[in-house]
Amino acid sequence: MSGGDALRPAVSESAKRLLGFLQKTQEPDGSWLVPYTGPNFLLPLYVITTYLTRHPVSETERARFVAGLLKPQLPDGSIGLHEESVRGAVFTSSISYAALRLLGEKPDRIELARLRDWIHRMGTPVKAAAWGKFILSILNLYDWSGVSPVPPELYLLPKWFPLQPINISGYVRVVYLPMAYFYGHRWQAPLDPLLREIRGELFPQGFDQIHWPRHRGDLAPTDHIVPEGFLLKVCLPLVRRLEKWIPSWIRRKALALPKEGVGLGLRTHLLRRRTIGLCPSSPGECLLQHPDPFY
Repeated sequence: MSGGDALRPAVSESAKRLLGFLQKTQEPDGSWLVPYTGPNFLLPLYVITTYLTRHPVSETERARFVAGLLKPQLPDGSIGLHEESVRGAVFTSSISYAALRLLGEKPDRIELARLRDWIHRMGTPVKAAAWGKFILSILNLYDWSGVSPVPPELYLLPKWFPLQPINISGYVRVVYLPMAYFYGHRWQAPLDPLLREIRGELFPQGFDQIHWPRHRGDLAPTDHIVPEGFLLKVCLPLVRRLEKWIPSWIRRKALALPKEGVGLGLRTHLLRRRTIGLCPSSPGECLLQHPDPFY
């Protein structure tokens, strides 16, 4: 018997086991779901969504969420963008801190104290990347005036126009859709006692003492990974100025399109089944089904 013949039974058995696994994990519609692991902003976003929607979290889930949030903490107390990151980011550190507090963890817990101290050393969340500022604004832990614009009016552009969101990469498009809706409404969670406490913990200089517009593009070195291009530097100030002159009826018309897009995704399960759908689908569904998520 040749070497190839000797290996044939083992290869056949391996192939049989592989096909069996694929059969067990296949969805009724014939597709396969793929885990989306690695980025350290996914779990905080999920926890934040449960808080915004008042979705009950069992004690078992809470303990697992806390363990998952603390697992990537680095020796200096920070949390990086990715589970393999060797340096922290103000973005993921800030939203992870907020998520831990929303889960009931106390600010004097050693892990939270180290995380908070690192955030302060970096300059507080005003130094976070754009997504961090955006997410904290939804939680009422940041001010919308300190966030770079995400205009929903882009959906009113003709389909052939390059900046029409339908022409953007799928990863960007699925995230831009709900972000434009949140930004267009400037929606924020009601400021309850817990959120007020977290405000004070993240901003020891005083939340009301911050000049938010000054920090729109303010980034810590840890969060400033790719320098802004010339076009972006020119467009962002221009968009901010134009926003002041947009009639309210145009804004309402523009906001109806992202809402319709989220609804389509929910009806066809497109957002729920995408591995990148965690960010938009839960808050998007919340806004679509409940104008006030604190129902």
